[in-house]
Amino acid sequence: MQSAKIFIHEGVIICFGKTFTGTFTEMPAVDWEQEIEQLDLNSFLKQQMKEKLQDYLKKFEKNVLVMV
Repeated sequence: MQSAKIFIHEGVIICFGKTFTGTFTEMPAVDWEQEIEQLDLNSFLKQQMKEKLQDYLKKFEKNVLVMV
């Protein structure tokens, strides 16, 4: 199972005393709308990114909930 492997990888990294500054299993708290607005792109591209981002965030959130 892919999600179990991710938890194992995170645990192994920590057990070996390595600094692990990220995570594969938690959704980061980011204001994605604000991040997109700060990009130097026209409004049409920004809107497309926001729409596509929602699809990705839903998939990611679903996978995080399955893993926990």
